[in-house]
Amino acid sequence: MRVAALLLSLALSSALAACSDAPESTVGETITIDTPSFTLDPGAEKFYCYYTTLPNAETTGIHRMASSMTPGSHHMIVFKTRTAQMPDGTFAECQNFGMGSGGLANIPVWLYAAQEPEVQFTMPDDVGIAIAPGQPVIVNMHYINLSDQPLTASVHIELEAFKPTYAFTQAHTYVTFNTEIDVPAGQQGSAGGTCDVSPDAKFLFMTTHSHKYTTRAQIMDGDAMVLETRDWAHATVEAWDSPYYSFASGKLGYRCDYNNTTSQPLRTGESAIANEMCMAAGVYFPAHGDTFCINSFTLAL
Repeated sequence: MRVAALLLSLALSSALAACSDAPESTVGETITIDTPSFTLDPGAEKFYCYYTTLPNAETTGIHRMASSMTPGSHHMIVFKTRTAQMPDGTFAECQNFGMGSGGLANIPVWLYAAQEPEVQFTMPDDVGIAIAPGQPVIVNMHYINLSDQPLTASVHIELEAFKPTYAFTQAHTYVTFNTEIDVPAGQQGSAGGTCDVSPDAKFLFMTTHSHKYTTRAQIMDGDAMVLETRDWAHATVEAWDSPYYSFASGKLGYRCDYNNTTSQPLRTGESAIANEMCMAAGVYFPAHGDTFCINSFTLAL
């Protein structure tokens, strides 16, 4: 299920502003994750995966997320899975985008992501992303060393949870992904799709994700523009306060325009140097599961 894992390769910007701090009476433990460090030679591009289990003993919700990454990161994603895909502490180059072999029954689901070195995001007071007791997670790190010196990299993550007894409203992710990018060498092209979305869904934020050949990425609500990205490395993020954003048309359109300056066809793939992506993504509530849209096919999990 290579495509399913690709769906989750989302990055946020440090432009995300904290909404509000949770009341002290609702705050539980702050879970920290520190990945092992690794070194990249000049010009190298690597995907590393770190597997661990969160220490929470009961079901709870993650209300605030924060991360620090050393320079050179293209993105970092924390995935949650139903069961552990590798033993805790495993640190290795990702295989199949970190998907493993669990198929849809154990698909990695995005919990948190970042594209800038320092990021923090806080949900509204009573909203959180649910995690199971002893939640298995995968930290997926994509680094590119564009310098002329070796780069030593690592990631620090903080996940602030509600108290286990606190009744919170669940938020989940909405992610689109296009598998059909195919721009001939030296030419311009585009990719995208139209996806179903409930007009009752309240979006906290949305952003796009693509690679270096992108000249423009857009998210549309029917014919109305929701956001536009012109700088692929610093994707536009729209974050909304109450009453948040709802897609009045019931349709989420996404589109990416490309200028292929290489001598090879430009196709869908994980490399930020040799491939492209076209994604729209965000977090919405109330929800009881994540939503993925492959090209223009909407799938509720």
